[in-house]
Amino acid sequence: TMTARKNDTALAAALAVPHLALLPPPTTPDGALALLVHALLVHHGFRAAQLPPSDGGGGSASPPAPVLPTDWGAGGYGGRYKHARSAREYEVRSTRLGGVLSVVGVAVGEESKPARLDLTIADCVVADAVPRLAAEADEKKGTGASAQTGGEPARENDGGAWNDVLRNVADVAGRLATGLVYVLIPEAAKDGYEHPRPEATSATTAAPAAPAGARAPPARPPARTFRLF
Repeated sequence: TMTARKNDTALAAALAVPHLALLPPPTTPDGALALLVHALLVHHGFRAAQLPPSDGGGGSASPPAPVLPTDWGAGGYGGRYKHARSAREYEVRSTRLGGVLSVVGVAVGEESKPARLDLTIADCVVADAVPRLAAEADEKKGTGASAQTGGEPARENDGGAWNDVLRNVADVAGRLATGLVYVLIPEAAKDGYEHPRPEATSATTAAPAAPAGARAPPARPPARTFRLF
C-alpha cells in the first residue's frame, strides 16, 4: 500500500543520514549526494561487492555500516554491489552532468535495460555547508570521538553536519526506491505489502446481484490480510 511505502521511505531516510557520518567526508556537493545514494542502497539490502553476505542487510531496522565499493571514484561515484536477495552482481554509478547527478544501475553480465535516476543536486544538497563535513571529521579525530569508551563500541551519531548539508532526503529515498532499487530488485517492492482484499476484484468477477425479494445472505466475516514477509 502507499502507507507502507511511505513508512519505508521515512525509515530509509532516518537511517541513512546517521550512517553517513561513518564515511570519509566528501568535498563537493555531488560527492555528498552520491554518498547519500550509497547509504540508501545499503538500507535496501545492497552491499559493496567485496563484502560477504550479512544478516544485517535486506532493509532491516539496523543495516550494516555503508562501506564503499573498492572501485569507488573510478569512472564516477559508485561501483560493484551485491544484494541480499540475488546471486547477481550489480553496477551502480553516479555521475555529475551539469547540475544533475545521474544514477545508473544495471545487472552485470545481463542485457537488461539500465535503471536510471536523475537528481538535481541543488535540490538535495546545501553546497555552502559541505565544507563543514570535513571540519567535523577533523574535530572528531582531534578529540578521539570515534574511539571506544567505557568498554562499549563506538556508535554512529545523529548525522552531525550532514543534517545541515542534505535536503529533501525522504524525497531522494522514495525516488531511488521506485526508480532504481525496485527496478533492479523487483522483490524489494513487496516488503511489508499486503495481498489485495477479495472485494478489490474487478467488476467482471464480482458476484451477481440478488434477485428482487430474495433474502440477503448472512454477513461474511471481514477478509483477513496476509503479509508477504
